[in-house]
Amino acid sequence: MCDLSGTMQQDSEEETYRIPETDLFRFPDILREALRHLIAVAGVSQIMLGTDFPYPWTTTSVDHVLSTPGLTDVERIAILGGNAAKLFGIAS
Repeated sequence: MCDLSGTMQQDSEEETYRIPETDLFRFPDILREALRHLIAVAGVSQIMLGTDFPYPWTTTSVDHVLSTPGLTDVERIAILGGNAAKLFGIAS
């Protein structure tokens, strides 16, 4: 698992380590490619944006979804809120 701070955590080994700083410059590209791969494997209907509420909100995750090439507006809307609304039974 990887979060936007650059911290990697191995779920099976419970070990945390830092990504080299030089790789963090490529991080937005890595995240976009990871999102494209996740969509190819699971499908857009299985992906939604999550937060670490109550910690301060940033638009970084939203920006990554919006800047991922190859996504339609309908797919972006689904990931950014439509899938969550459907899951929780909220009219959108």
